[in-house]
Amino acid sequence: MKYPRTASEAAGRMDLRNREKLERSPGSYFRGRARELVLAAPYFRDRLRTNSYGGTATAHFHNLCAASYVAMLSAFEVMWKALFAGVVNATDLYDENIVDHSRLRDVVTTEGVLAHRDEASAGGVIAGSLGTWQRSDTVNENFKAAFKVEPIAKSEASSTDQLWQIRHVVAHGSGVIGALDSYRLKGAIASGEALVIDRDYLEFAEGQLKRAADNGVARVAAKILKDFFSQRSTGSWAEDAEEFSSLFLLGVLVGPRQELPDVSEDDYDNSRADLA
Repeated sequence: MKYPRTASEAAGRMDLRNREKLERSPGSYFRGRARELVLAAPYFRDRLRTNSYGGTATAHFHNLCAASYVAMLSAFEVMWKALFAGVVNATDLYDENIVDHSRLRDVVTTEGVLAHRDEASAGGVIAGSLGTWQRSDTVNENFKAAFKVEPIAKSEASSTDQLWQIRHVVAHGSGVIGALDSYRLKGAIASGEALVIDRDYLEFAEGQLKRAADNGVARVAAKILKDFFSQRSTGSWAEDAEEFSSLFLLGVLVGPRQELPDVSEDDYDNSRADLA
């Protein structure tokens, strides 16, 4: 059996910055990954057009766009799981909620996992045990049970869920709408129609998902920092720096080519004043 190369084995530039952002600032990770995917297919389209096979080049281009679309929605799902895991790994404020999470009771012994917080990613184990995160109500249910906050607003849920449904069609239906897909898309696309994903649609999806991600990360960050200052903070930067810094970075949103900031005492003081 032959397996794909890993990123650490592949030649060329390794985007270690994205890897760091996924763990420390998941919203920033999604921003960068989505932008990369929007730009990826058009990058190759220019090269496909150097020959005379315009129709063939266009078909290849749409296939690349479809693959990029699936990857973008996967990154959106991974972002929510990483944000959930990041909060669990950064603080024990929510351990009681997590232990009582009904969806986890028969899947993993949460107390056993939490006991090994410093040895492994307890948050990653727990988030992974919650299955797929491909519906707004699932994301909200998991965050509400653990942290008493719903990241995705009702005004954003409908479009987000339809984008996820289209991802399902592309990934599992070879891009052809089935009867159930049409029903879940509220009849906007008839059963039997084949989808054509192009750059315009990638950019539309990026915009919708980025808005939901940015707003959702901000809601979660506000809640966990408010809880930190009301339940855990000593009022001393020296004593609170490590835990605060981890929680603060989870809510930071930087652009694709920007580095994550160093968290300072000013960030601590400003956040405490804003959330008082």
